[in-house]
Amino acid sequence: MRHYPLLLLTVILAACSQVNHQQSMPTQGEQLEGAVTVGSNTIPLPEGTWVCSESKVTPAGHESSKADVKLLQLDGDKLLAAVRVETTLGYDRKQYRTKPEEIKHDFYASEFFTGRINQKKKPRGEPRPLSLAYLLLRPLKGSELGQSFIETNDIDFTTDLVFKAVYDLAQYGGSLKVTYSFDPTVDGVDAIKTATFKLSNWRKDRKHLLNADQKAYLKEMIEWTEATKETLKNTFEGRAA
Repeated sequence: MRHYPLLLLTVILAACSQVNHQQSMPTQGEQLEGAVTVGSNTIPLPEGTWVCSESKVTPAGHESSKADVKLLQLDGDKLLAAVRVETTLGYDRKQYRTKPEEIKHDFYASEFFTGRINQKKKPRGEPRPLSLAYLLLRPLKGSELGQSFIETNDIDFTTDLVFKAVYDLAQYGGSLKVTYSFDPTVDGVDAIKTATFKLSNWRKDRKHLLNADQKAYLKEMIEWTEATKETLKNTFEGRAA
């Protein structure tokens, strides 16, 4: 099964044009296609069927709570891709801000600003919250996928590096973080071994040495990350409309 990320943008934009603003959550085991609604955010899903492996809500203080939803795309018991959505539920007076983390070996990184919503008074001296989007190679962890679901269903996932497109957005009164994880071998790219990564051409400073197919795949992933950033930004900004 191939993902063809760029070919999915039409589907993504269509799904996100019909935003459900109710505070809703998927349930564990539920299957979804096209998009998933978490709280008031409608998150686009790449092509195919996705199963919810974990869906939970925990207190976040200030009369608010935080949702953490994990989705998997499977071929039998083999993991093809994963999506994780972390977001605040309800309006919170607290000034939420993403904390720009140190990003090493990223292939793409972009800083952008999201507007404020339902803000009666601007916090003194505070600029608009910083939001980040970035693409990098990282290994998967069972805790990112829904550990209980993985173990119960004996799901097989790679220990090699996967591409992670991460979106970390913040506004006055809320935050949203979405992580898309793609196993490149699903699209015919050779496995990127964790142990030999430092010697491979997949290092950021050696990417010019990648072969033509690898460069084409990387270019496609970067373009998809950039385009999806704008879709998520618009979805997040419109959640209280």
